[in-house]
Amino acid sequence: MRALVCFARYMGLPSLPAATVEKLRTDPHFRYIFYRLDNHSVVYGSHPFDQAARERLAAALRDPDAATDSDLYIGLAAYLNNFIGYMPQGFKRVSLEIQAEFFASMPDIVAGYKAVMRDVDNALQEMGLLEKALTLAKESDDERIAASKEPDAEPSFQRRAEFMKLCLVVFNRLVERHGYTPERLWT
Repeated sequence: MRALVCFARYMGLPSLPAATVEKLRTDPHFRYIFYRLDNHSVVYGSHPFDQAARERLAAALRDPDAATDSDLYIGLAAYLNNFIGYMPQGFKRVSLEIQAEFFASMPDIVAGYKAVMRDVDNALQEMGLLEKALTLAKESDDERIAASKEPDAEPSFQRRAEFMKLCLVVFNRLVERHGYTPERLWT
């Protein structure tokens, strides 16, 4: 909350609008949009991408209904960090398969990755979400690929945001019921 208030002031808002405060209290995902504030360059950088990120975050602060699937996707990705790689079809799983020879010299790292992946799969099974995770992972990737093929079109982030929400559910389950620390899952 402190980072939000500081950012709001930096962007010229003397206080958070009541609608924003209400959305922060009631919407389980809205606050994750602002995890991008962890990135120093987003707040203070001079690159055009940094300016665009600041403008998107400020727009969501001024009017929470202005927040988009893209904002949520980017914010959840910032919060979840490398955890996404443990999910079905995640980059850590793919890397272990593709670069088996490389990882052969790191049995402790491989064992750690595989333990988290096993617990991710178990959590998805327990919640009845394994098929949904596989489907959303594929749809999310398809959406990303489609967006890359049409660089001038406004890309859709709907499936990617849905996948990130599912990742958050699994992340929280591992922390709350399986004894993981967030720091362990972020690596």
